[in-house]
Amino acid sequence: MPNRFCRTLLFLSSFFPLFLISAILARKHNLFWAVVFIFIGLVSLIALKVYLDFATKKVNPETLRVQSFQRCGEEMLNYILTYIFPFMVDFTQSADQLLCFAIFFVVLGYLFVHNNMIHINPMLNFWGYQLYEITLPNGDTHSLLAKSKLRRDMTIEVVLIGEQIYLEKK
Repeated sequence: MPNRFCRTLLFLSSFFPLFLISAILARKHNLFWAVVFIFIGLVSLIALKVYLDFATKKVNPETLRVQSFQRCGEEMLNYILTYIFPFMVDFTQSADQLLCFAIFFVVLGYLFVHNNMIHINPMLNFWGYQLYEITLPNGDTHSLLAKSKLRRDMTIEVVLIGEQIYLEKK
């Protein structure tokens, strides 16, 4: 599956809690949008889970030796600030506010996908994944989604799920 597809799933699923908050805020005044928010959130969450489960079952994993690693997540505060936005939308007003919300979300999605900000995803943490930036013995750096706690000079089986993004094989 293409790298952009994977990053888009990671983006949409990372905002599942935001979709849930928006649905709760919209439900009394605009049931249609509440259902849309829930639908997008659930579909993206389920699609990501299916994608990750499928990827870990690939037959030909690679073996990598982790020279060094660093946990990612220093931009979490910026991510959390986006949760303020749905509290500013008044679902009783015109469709203009919803259009502004949609434009904001599309711009945010573009930045997230094109800047490879996959490490900002609380749903991955909820499922037990940590995102690491790993350095291999040859000096190459990659992103690694893993449930294991990494150690220096550890050997790990992985599958490639995107451009320089590996997933630990269970």
